[in-house]
Amino acid sequence: MWKGDRREFLQGSGRAVGGAVLTLKMDAFARGSRLFGGHALLTNHSSSEALPPLYNTNIRTAIGLGDETPGIIDEYGQLDSRNASVCLDIGNILRGSPDLKWSQSLEEGYLPIVRTEVRSSQGNVCWTACATNGANIDADCLEVTRADLPSTFELWFPFATRIEVKDRIVTGGDRILAVLPASANVKVSQAKYNLLTPARESWSLFRPPWAPAPAAGSEPIAIPGLDVAFSSGRSSYLFRPLRYRFPVQPGKTYHVVLGLMGSKSSEYVLNVSQQLVKLSVDDVSETVDMADLVHGKPFLRDFEVKASGKELHVTSETDPSSTSPYRYTRLNAIWIFEHAVDLNQVQAGVLSGKALYYVRCGEEAMEDRACAVRFDLPSLDTSDHRVYLPYDLHADSHSAVADLRATSPTTAAKQRWEPVLENGAQFITGDSRLDNLYRTSLLNIFLLRTKYPGAANQRQDLYVVKPGASIYNAFWYRDGAYITAALDVAGHSEEAEKSLRLFWQTGLPGNLGSYEQQECGAWQAPVGQSDGQGEVLWALLHHFQISGDAEWLRAVYPSIRKGAAWIRNVTEQTRYLMENGERPIYYGILPPAEGEAIGQGYIYYHDFWAAAGLRMAIKAAKAMNVMDDVKWMTDTYDTFCANLAASVKQAFERVGGNKYIPATPYHSVSQFDIWGSIAALYPTKFLGPHDPMLSQTLDLMRKNCREDEYTYFNTKKLWTYITADWAMCYMLRDDLEMFSRLFNGYVAHASPTNGWTEEMFLDTRYGTGDMPHGWAAAQYVHLHRNVLVYEDNDVLHLSWGAKEAWLSNGIKVHRAPTKFGILGFELRKSGETLVLDYRLTPKAHQESCRQVLLHIPPSGRKALSVRINGAVKNVGPDQHVIQVE
Repeated sequence: MWKGDRREFLQGSGRAVGGAVLTLKMDAFARGSRLFGGHALLTNHSSSEALPPLYNTNIRTAIGLGDETPGIIDEYGQLDSRNASVCLDIGNILRGSPDLKWSQSLEEGYLPIVRTEVRSSQGNVCWTACATNGANIDADCLEVTRADLPSTFELWFPFATRIEVKDRIVTGGDRILAVLPASANVKVSQAKYNLLTPARESWSLFRPPWAPAPAAGSEPIAIPGLDVAFSSGRSSYLFRPLRYRFPVQPGKTYHVVLGLMGSKSSEYVLNVSQQLVKLSVDDVSETVDMADLVHGKPFLRDFEVKASGKELHVTSETDPSSTSPYRYTRLNAIWIFEHAVDLNQVQAGVLSGKALYYVRCGEEAMEDRACAVRFDLPSLDTSDHRVYLPYDLHADSHSAVADLRATSPTTAAKQRWEPVLENGAQFITGDSRLDNLYRTSLLNIFLLRTKYPGAANQRQDLYVVKPGASIYNAFWYRDGAYITAALDVAGHSEEAEKSLRLFWQTGLPGNLGSYEQQECGAWQAPVGQSDGQGEVLWALLHHFQISGDAEWLRAVYPSIRKGAAWIRNVTEQTRYLMENGERPIYYGILPPAEGEAIGQGYIYYHDFWAAAGLRMAIKAAKAMNVMDDVKWMTDTYDTFCANLAASVKQAFERVGGNKYIPATPYHSVSQFDIWGSIAALYPTKFLGPHDPMLSQTLDLMRKNCREDEYTYFNTKKLWTYITADWAMCYMLRDDLEMFSRLFNGYVAHASPTNGWTEEMFLDTRYGTGDMPHGWAAAQYVHLHRNVLVYEDNDVLHLSWGAKEAWLSNGIKVHRAPTKFGILGFELRKSGETLVLDYRLTPKAHQESCRQVLLHIPPSGRKALSVRINGAVKNVGPDQHVIQVE
């Protein structure tokens, strides 16, 4: 078992962090803690393995009530709620403190109640943030629990152009936006306009979407002869439009000039050449083909509009016929004039100061686009030191506000989430860090999903699982398959079924219809990525295996059949010969597509999943006793697997030089990253655990990895949660030393609030993508469960990845669903005897278990016997596995 100290770990990984990161954090805070983003202090967290803290600096934590967009807490403890953003400015004394200590934690180690603490020799400030439904009012709440120093709250309201404060209640329009404590020095400012697209779902083109707010004084460099707005811009994707709202006089005519600039592609300035962008001012619109735009040459459009009401609405959105799978949109600048203008002068920036409104998109100041309330923190001698941010409360609901103030927000939050955990399966290792990671990961899945009432067939509710609450607030089949399967194995099959409705039902409303299975049988979300085909088939049949719900499978089966037929049809199209009569290397595999973090081409990752999907489709046909389908599906599977095996072997030799399985038949590791090759073993099991090609590939990945995480070959980045699949490959190879190393590495990169970002730059330690990440949470649910309970074909493995230290408190598994039935067991050590109390209760329509195996955790001192349900079995000197039944 690997137990290195922090220095040894980092020296071996080729990366040193520590004091430098602390200095950066303090400097960032000294420059102004009010900025939304920045470096965070890497603080130690407890674990029985003493794992080094290697999580990303820009951590985020979700709070909420589930089924809707959650609030996000940043590394400073600042809250981004649905209607407001909350900052806590702690004052000049603390900012200059040389011994600043900054930390975050969760209530009881796992609940979505975030405690932030800033400590120094001059004083401490502590506060908690959570979502509550006390008094039956849904709201986010921030509560200060200790403040030795003067502090000031700032509340920003980005979706209101005017607010009022009366009797400590902030209203905007007909809604209560905030409930304040008894405070002094209350100051109010009004917005000039609103950016109606949540800032967390769009980003400035001047910096990556994951970057913090810029330091004071930094700004885009102007292009000579052009307004500075053309040097930046705002972008969004996944069908999300950019929307702005401007107060105007009804009946008056305005000239609204919108500006776009084509750009070169880079890692974060996205290539939108495949986009058709629709620009609109109220009901007047024009569609722009971004492929026609030349970099360095702006496009301007003057909309002459007569205001029909008190507001003008400006929108930039993606035309549905755009060919890019991610549907990007953008906007660089907005000018609103009260008279006609010369567009050449607008382009040159001459008239920006004379406009009624001038917006540099992507660089909008909060003071311009959001109303604000600032007030001093009340004395903690009073009981009133909470800020409530209601989700949807009418302005005349003052009596409800009194009820809300009378409740405990943390008590209500606990009452919301504890039953969710108690009603599911229990997988207890006895290591509090690991058990808490499991609990929080499961809760994050619930926090990140969205409920669409009545959107499913028969007007049932539809629940969409999502990998993030900001830029990934959308649906991917890749992430969704892992997440729904995690709900199944965690004992929440009813919840998994609600989300699987999107996988197979048709005729869904709005954008949901764009995600559903296509008429031809394809599952592609986003369009152009084909791994979803196998992943959906796997997720659907996995749900049946776990639940045993034959009636559900009967309803779903036509969709499964269409999905399998799509694989048959498209692979027949690639079965043709070259001019010389030879088979091409792509013979009989899936057609070219886009591979996530890979590139364009014939993507083996998609093929591995297609093989797993066909295998699952055959199981479904057998369960439904449709033998004609079993035959053609089996023929398709056998033919496809033979062609894929031949292609992979050829690519391994020609492209990989007998050292690795490449991502495609044509691209070396120096061109396309090979992370998808992991899937050949886990989860798809296309290749056997000890296949020589797989062994060589895993060895190359091991040599390239840093910090015991999967490391890209072409960028200095870690991909956190892919490490979980990689670790499982080693468990299936029974290489528990390497499995433990990667398991520990994954845990080490979880934040103190039990979340992961998607990726992380090794040089800056910035996390990219979204956080907390839903797929990452699902991966830990699977990994935590698999170390204790794992089905390998028709064999059930117990404690395969367990550690000896867990036996001191005893391993406990209760109400664990498996494809063989409901499992419960407890494993502990009594002297030199392992004691196993075990029960497996089969369910109707589930598979039969051929064998149950108990793995004895590696130990310096071996057990001499195992007592299984009272019966004693002796253990041989080299015996590591005991047959239970």
